[in-house]
Amino acid sequence: WQARTMASVPFDIRVMITLAFTRGHVTVVDATADDHDVWRSDAGFDRELGAGGWHHCSVRRLSRKANKDDLRSAEPFIFHSEKVLRWPASQWTRTYLAKTYGLHHVMPRSPQVLARQVPSKSENGGSLPFGDFITEPTHAIFDRSSTLNSLVDKMFDDGEFAKLSPFKSTTYDQNCLSVGPSQEGFPAHLHGKTWQAQVIGRKLWILAPAHGLPGALELANPVHLAQQYLAPNSTDITKTGKTLSGDLRHCIAEPGDVIWFPDYWWHATVSIGESIGVGGERTAFDRTSLLKSANQELKKEPGNRNYKLLETAGEASHDIETLRLAYRERPTEPNLVTVYVEHLLKLDLHTEALQVVDEFEHAVGRVLKDGLLENRGASSLLSMVAYALTSSSLERHRGQIEPLRAQQLNSKAVRLDPTNWSARINLAHSFCMDANFKKCVKLLSGIPPASQGGPAAFRALSELCEATSNKQIQKGCKKVNWKAYPRLEL
Repeated sequence: WQARTMASVPFDIRVMITLAFTRGHVTVVDATADDHDVWRSDAGFDRELGAGGWHHCSVRRLSRKANKDDLRSAEPFIFHSEKVLRWPASQWTRTYLAKTYGLHHVMPRSPQVLARQVPSKSENGGSLPFGDFITEPTHAIFDRSSTLNSLVDKMFDDGEFAKLSPFKSTTYDQNCLSVGPSQEGFPAHLHGKTWQAQVIGRKLWILAPAHGLPGALELANPVHLAQQYLAPNSTDITKTGKTLSGDLRHCIAEPGDVIWFPDYWWHATVSIGESIGVGGERTAFDRTSLLKSANQELKKEPGNRNYKLLETAGEASHDIETLRLAYRERPTEPNLVTVYVEHLLKLDLHTEALQVVDEFEHAVGRVLKDGLLENRGASSLLSMVAYALTSSSLERHRGQIEPLRAQQLNSKAVRLDPTNWSARINLAHSFCMDANFKKCVKLLSGIPPASQGGPAAFRALSELCEATSNKQIQKGCKKVNWKAYPRLEL
């Protein structure tokens, strides 16, 4: 009825009335916004998920709002909050966000990166004004409190939303804002306990305990997992949630729903239509209790240990043996691989570090070949590990890096995804280090000035061209169309 009624309204009329049927109520979402301001749904993808069995929620649903006793649970839960629907954020439009927060810079990235790292606005991946991003989101953003000039903290301060009563504890030390287009999602990863409220649109959550996810699936695009591998209705027992021995949980969060899960639960998400969620994560752990928990894990049999606890403890204490045990538990987890490689090189264990990188590259290739990962995701994973071969917070000297292997990985990453600006700029830097200035300048000047990577390329080119009298570099610099770059601060 709604589709027939809306179809009868002339297209050029700038008034869009959208009826939302939620929990038996008919609500006028926005009776004045034009069609640009209406958040896009994705009925086709929703039907596909329904056919796969995802519409049934297997996460425990509370019939009331959560309380502090619920937060002691070892299982995830979901509940509906009318308070969330009363947040100003629930009435957001594109126009309002662009006008109010449009100048604030955000960092769209591959979900493979955002799920595991906190990018910097000054890094080679670049940033965009939020107003440009929200007009036509094509990638996801995940803004955190730990980001300099955090957008989500600004929104909290402005009263766009507020922490819900059971989650006001300082345990949830990092606020988070997730915004993405339809069929974009974060791959399976795990960290401290988390709550997230669904503000705009709908989102599929797939969860499993620390030992409940088959190996290498953390590399997969969650859309492919939902479509062909973990679908509850799958008839192929090798490609279904049955491989998780009943450990898999899933639920679709509707506007006003709030999901929570304990420490160290695997979780992957898929947006169904455009989606915005806000919440909090636990990122700070007491060092003493962390090491104590890690020691308890070491008493367990190999294959039954929580790799994330071992990784976190090993990284905190720079204990290579603990990191090695964590790696044996989960050799395909990207963040663990980067941390492990950094520490191996710091100890001059180059052969082992390169072997770890080779095995990871092969794992990415297998998942890509199986159709569970797209080129863009594979590119991001390879450039993430390449970065660990040449850069680190561990203050390694020049003899503790592997620039040639990093160059190989970044070259492959650029072939897989020419818009992986971070890989392109890092690759250009490696060519400059090899005195191959022609390739270096060509790579940097080939990045479109108006693209997200344009400012970073401009800074790199400017520093290169202004800091040297090398005739070969100066020759390349004269060919750069400097006028094409927007006004940028170096």
